Amino acid sequence: MNLKTRIGLVSLIIIMASFNLKAQKPSTPWPIGEPNDAYAQYFIGQSYLAPMDGANGGPSNVTFEPGCRNNWHIHHDAVQVLVCVYGRGWYQEEGKAAVLMTPGTVIAIPAGVKHWHGAADDSWFQHLAYHNVTGPNPSNEWLEPVNDEQYAAVNADVWDKTFPQSDKVDHKKVYFRTRFGTTLCADLYTPKNASGNMPALAVSGPYGACKEQVSGLYAQTMAERGYVTLAFDPSFTGESSGEPRNMTAPNICTDDFCSAVDYLSCLEGVDPERIGIIGICGWGGMALGAASQDTRIKATVAVTMYDMTRVANRGYFDSMDSDARYAALEALNAARTEEYRTGVFKGDGGVVNPLPEDAPWFVKDYYDYYRNPERGEHSRSLNSTVGYDVTAPISAMSSDVLAYAGEIRNAVLLVHGDKAHSYYFSQDAFKKLKGDNKEFIVVPGAVHTDLYDQVDIIPFDGIQAFLDKNLK
Repeated sequence: MNLKTRIGLVSLIIIMASFNLKAQKPSTPWPIGEPNDAYAQYFIGQSYLAPMDGANGGPSNVTFEPGCRNNWHIHHDAVQVLVCVYGRGWYQEEGKAAVLMTPGTVIAIPAGVKHWHGAADDSWFQHLAYHNVTGPNPSNEWLEPVNDEQYAAVNADVWDKTFPQSDKVDHKKVYFRTRFGTTLCADLYTPKNASGNMPALAVSGPYGACKEQVSGLYAQTMAERGYVTLAFDPSFTGESSGEPRNMTAPNICTDDFCSAVDYLSCLEGVDPERIGIIGICGWGGMALGAASQDTRIKATVAVTMYDMTRVANRGYFDSMDSDARYAALEALNAARTEEYRTGVFKGDGGVVNPLPEDAPWFVKDYYDYYRNPERGEHSRSLNSTVGYDVTAPISAMSSDVLAYAGEIRNAVLLVHGDKAHSYYFSQDAFKKLKGDNKEFIVVPGAVHTDLYDQVDIIPFDGIQAFLDKNLK
């Protein structure tokens, strides 16, 4: 059985895995096996080993108790593949940030790479592990332990945002599942000394950003104003799960919003009848798409909105004709074939870097935010780093996220700067909306990225007034 076939078969049965993230013996369909005594000297904490079809070269299921991790180690002449099937854990390569592993996460570890993996400090963790031999002398070189300081740093709820932390709200990292099997990682912001059942907001965007950037700023600000807020990383990006990485599709994005509503609806201290969403940039369009299908969303705010399906289908300013669209699809599908052939997924590069002198002015604005460490650059932001996979636009090119925007009965607010290159998206979207509970705030003189982080001109008072009216 080859590597690609193994990964495919494993992925098909991952949906069997259940979640129990508490520090108690897990209720899992995957075998726990026997204490891993033979390798105990290379682990901190208790692990268990359950070989699965070992006679035919099948994987082993490794179970880690909360806090358990193996030593740093290197595989020689072999690629190790890890497939998380239960709980939460970490994988880290030397010199790189740790990667959260949740059910469905697949990691192929190249030969010669120093790394470790293990459970989160508050969760059991199970992964399948097997090796693809790549050389004549496969072996495993065990190295030093992952010390308590290193491990604590990985698990720490550190402040790694692009905006200052507020002393008016409490913050913690949370995780929740989607209907499509991914696990979203989010920052939950709660007003200090909150009591009773409160209104809540799910926040995401911009498209290609991470929760440590714009969505986190909006979430923290609205928490200061009396809302429980949840800024999440979309599926396949940031600290959320999903393989292959850095993919997107409109139906997945809209369902991510709905999954955030699932989580908030069941969260203690939240009134499930008073939940709204805020989408920024491309996630403004996704917010309208979510609101058109999820009647639980009582108020929707779309800020400096993009319709990603429209720009994928027609290009900027609707400049792409059918021949250009066909040529784009040919190129995208050729790239898709190449990715399948090679197993290598290629990013689109994010916001162009270095910046060409003749770049359009709005690209220069993007560069000034995403590539500026003094403003919005972040290591987990696709726009600041590798970008979405080059094939990501394919799904959007046969979709219309605003197809049923005219049927949204609950309240909607659009916010846009009148100097933004993207202004026409909100203007046209507003024409689709019906009812006397639809509002449009125009910010004079503001360009697209001004509404990312320029708190002196972002109309938070107007946003709050709209949400207070429709959620409180």
